[in-house]
Amino acid sequence: MKAKILILGLLFSAGLLFSLPVFAYTYTRTPSGDTIFNPVYFFVSANSYEEMKNELCVFQGSGREFERWRVSLLHTGNQMIYSYWVASSTISQNFLIPLPLAVYDRVYYQCQTYDIGLLQKPFEYGFEVIEAPPPPVGGNIITMPAGFATSALAYAGQIFTDTSSLILIGIGLLIAFWVVNKILVLTNVLEKAKIRKSEDYFVKDKPEKFKKNDWL
Repeated sequence: MKAKILILGLLFSAGLLFSLPVFAYTYTRTPSGDTIFNPVYFFVSANSYEEMKNELCVFQGSGREFERWRVSLLHTGNQMIYSYWVASSTISQNFLIPLPLAVYDRVYYQCQTYDIGLLQKPFEYGFEVIEAPPPPVGGNIITMPAGFATSALAYAGQIFTDTSSLILIGIGLLIAFWVVNKILVLTNVLEKAKIRKSEDYFVKDKPEKFKKNDWL
């Protein structure tokens, strides 16, 4: 008896489960919630064209052949905001729609049929798009990797050390050239002084030895 009751309960549960409506499409909005800010993405997906036709592009209970589809929104000012059209062969699409700041009453799936025209099915009702909050004061707008400051300072110190060595080498070379130049100038002066002294010795001190007749 208990086994029969258990079997009947399982059959009843299975029948109730299969009697529930099964949606063959997926719709999500990112970010979710009642109050959001841009950017806003709308994702729509189905397993096949037939499922999209029979679940979304429906008129009076029957699915309609359609050419293209999109997502649209209606806000409180009775103005429609549209995404771009995609072909009926596209069964999965993530739409990025820049939304004006407003309260939106509905989000629709819209399909362009061959025989009737434009059909639409509501996805959701009611949310508001507000201005994005400013970044926190003093917050990090650009994140730096850990140890970045230490590495940067070490690199700058290395560059300064290398540059200082080059500067010292340059100064040393300049001083060496200056010293060599001074030595050469001094040597030249000494040589000239020595030659002049020799001439004075042979010509002025002993002129009789260098008379013209002595060389004849």
